[in-house]
Amino acid sequence: ITNNILTSDDTYILNDLRLYNSVKNTDIPTTPDIRLNLVQGVPGCGKNTFILNNYRPGDLVLFPTIDAALDFRKRYSDLHPNQSKYANDSFRTVHSFLINSTLHLQQGNRYERLIIDEALMLHAGDILFAANLAKVP
Repeated sequence: ITNNILTSDDTYILNDLRLYNSVKNTDIPTTPDIRLNLVQGVPGCGKNTFILNNYRPGDLVLFPTIDAALDFRKRYSDLHPNQSKYANDSFRTVHSFLINSTLHLQQGNRYERLIIDEALMLHAGDILFAANLAKVP
């Protein structure tokens, strides 16, 4: 084995070990009761527009993909140019939040609500760990 790594445009960083390390000490039995509201609708019916219009500082909005998170950040910044400071910390991918949640909480970020876009695309464990680590009331 050498220290060389071959990559291409199709190379992806796998986060499995980083995800595991970020949640391995989470005590699931002590997770508080979580109230879930499922909002369903066909593509284009306005689910993301609803989130944009009802977002308030203190909300954490998570997405399954980086493209979805970046698109939402742009839409929010276009709609609220004076409040774009919330975009990077509040609109993230689920994996980014799970891997970096300790850093967010050390920086003093506190969340009042957790909103997960396209939640049914995610593993149930992603949702449970995100809710636990976000410590939303």
